[in-house]
Amino acid sequence: MEQTIKFTKKNTLAVKGIAISFLLCYHCFSQTARMGGAEVSFWPLPQNLAMLISLCMVHCVGMFAFLSVYGLTLSMKSKYPEYDFDGHTATLFVLKRYVKLVLTFLVPFVFCVGVTFVTDTFRYPAGMFANIISIIMDFFGVGHMFGGRMLVSTWWYLSLEVLLIFFLPVALQIYRKYSWQFPDRKACTSDKISFYRTACDMFC
Repeated sequence: MEQTIKFTKKNTLAVKGIAISFLLCYHCFSQTARMGGAEVSFWPLPQNLAMLISLCMVHCVGMFAFLSVYGLTLSMKSKYPEYDFDGHTATLFVLKRYVKLVLTFLVPFVFCVGVTFVTDTFRYPAGMFANIISIIMDFFGVGHMFGGRMLVSTWWYLSLEVLLIFFLPVALQIYRKYSWQFPDRKACTSDKISFYRTACDMFC
């Protein structure tokens, strides 16, 4: 009996938790400068080894990107199992996901803008016009994409997320058109089982 492997929503949340832990370790402990001069104990690990491990946790970006694409793909596949959607459907899908991303980002964006304004730690360029342009690009997640100066440097990931959303329908259409070039998993599994049984009959 073939065992079906499913990556459930519960599994996704677990991996997100791991990725967030990686993100915190990378941004807080991968470099001495990021510790703000505080004395940090990495017991029982030596500090150099702990910082090296934290540096390797930069792969949290790839984990978040994978989870994003995986979730978007499942969402599209639930409505179009064969990915046989048209351009109008793809456009609505992209707009819906993009608006959802922007609205989700609204609260942390307003919070960060308010805090940096009150504490006088604005990172936007001088001049009202330049500030407005930078704020708009940051809010819509395209600041890094168009080379603008971002309020928070780690917001570059939003530009990646926007690109993933916009290009996913294109990637799915390419997969649908050329999927015949990819071997069928079930067929490959059946072939392997037949091969192993034949080998056992011959040598066992």
